[in-house]
Amino acid sequence: MDFNVSAQNDVERELRVSSLSPLNRLCSIVHDASFVDSIVSLLPRLPLGGNLRAGRWYVKPEILSFDCCFKSADGHYGQWNFSFWRVNLKLLKLLFSRGGAIVVDATRQGKRFPDSLSKTVPIWCFVINEILAELGLLNLAHASDSLVLPEWVPKEEKHWILERSQGWITMIHEQKEFRSVLLELANDCPLRKPLKPVWIHRDQPSIEDSSLVDCISFIPVFCVSVSSPKDNYRWLTHSLKTGETFGFRYIQGAGDDEESWSCGLFPELFWKHKEDLLSRDPMLLKEHITSLLESVKSRSLVSIINPNLLVPHLELFQVDERDSAGVDLFWNGWFSSELPIQPYSVDVHIVLSVGDRNSTLVDSFPLVKSMLDDTCSIICIKLVDRAGRLESKRFGLERTLKEVTHHLDRFLLKKKQSVMIWSPFHTDWATCCVLTWLATRTITRHPQKIIKEAAMHKQIWSVVSEQQKIEDKMELITIFWWLSLSFDVHAPSRSAVQQMHRFLFKTPFEKTSHRIAQS
Repeated sequence: MDFNVSAQNDVERELRVSSLSPLNRLCSIVHDASFVDSIVSLLPRLPLGGNLRAGRWYVKPEILSFDCCFKSADGHYGQWNFSFWRVNLKLLKLLFSRGGAIVVDATRQGKRFPDSLSKTVPIWCFVINEILAELGLLNLAHASDSLVLPEWVPKEEKHWILERSQGWITMIHEQKEFRSVLLELANDCPLRKPLKPVWIHRDQPSIEDSSLVDCISFIPVFCVSVSSPKDNYRWLTHSLKTGETFGFRYIQGAGDDEESWSCGLFPELFWKHKEDLLSRDPMLLKEHITSLLESVKSRSLVSIINPNLLVPHLELFQVDERDSAGVDLFWNGWFSSELPIQPYSVDVHIVLSVGDRNSTLVDSFPLVKSMLDDTCSIICIKLVDRAGRLESKRFGLERTLKEVTHHLDRFLLKKKQSVMIWSPFHTDWATCCVLTWLATRTITRHPQKIIKEAAMHKQIWSVVSEQQKIEDKMELITIFWWLSLSFDVHAPSRSAVQQMHRFLFKTPFEKTSHRIAQS
């Protein structure tokens, strides 16, 4: 009897594993994305964004307005946290200027909503409202009213979140810079309404008319959970444009944990080749994805490790000394990888690459050279371990920061040359390099000196040769806040923050009671 039960469990386990195939996941994503389209049709005037990382799979690139980062871990029971690294200023700007926004995410935990939407977003709204009220921009009758949680979250949990929030609020009260950031942002978009989350799930939509946005007394953050627990592992059908129909096993939150199933595929590439991918033999889909990635790599010369069809970069330019002596110009933007690529004028290009220490060529060089003129010097900093093997994400950045800051000192401050930093492998590393360099220098930001060129924004920072040593880790976060206010920069990962801390403070990454420094 025990043998039969064990054999039955093995069969069920194998069936469960086989149902989690890439084809079933991609079909489930397309199935759920249709719900996102229906929400967009109801709220056509509001910007739409996907929560990194799972939520991004469900938003078609042509309707995506922004990315945001609300970690479910910050909403887990007993781990509630307001992250100073993930303040999502880009989303906040859109909320103030557009009167609302739509955030898409999914969960594979058998729930209707991930903790990122049911608790992390409400905590974020609560803290932002409290600071705006302190600045005199909002009138909140009761502080607890500002923490709006969904009905399925127990009242006891709300009590504990409010109790823990006193530590976050106290910490923010001590950070004048954060209040200054919010004040500057609010002054640019004078919308005087509190933020409030509104939850929508695919099984029971809670919004009927887009005109609701115009008459409500708050700025809505529509938290859309696209995955359906009731359909999990059900047999559904999908129709191709060719008219062919086939069945698939629905997977709740199929876009989650992409490293385990995507074979290197990323959302933009999937949606661009959706019909081709879904029409393939399930047994050969992984091989076809590999072939597609190689084809894209050879055609657009873009590193496949880059999760976007855009190349993130950070630039530092020297300002004409006749106008502002000793001032450097900092500029963040995006290069499109679509051909043809227009050559760009820059003196030095620093590429953070992964490769063998003994190799002389880098995959990203063809794209770099195609973007830059012949006079540009290219410096490749290879991320390898001490044995010369490919470096992991845990220590590669830390070993790189010393060399990068040395180059920035040399070219920017001594030679007065323009520098661009590009990290095709980890999109936040270029930001971390510039952030670390600014943290080691005496800097002054000039908010009144902002230059706009098309979709690009240039921000003036006074950077002098004198070195400084920051002792408070909040100072590092403060610099990031100002960068986020002016530029489209993503929050560094936990691993990247740890490595910056070790490099700047020469101490192990500390765990604080409120997880301020690490979050």
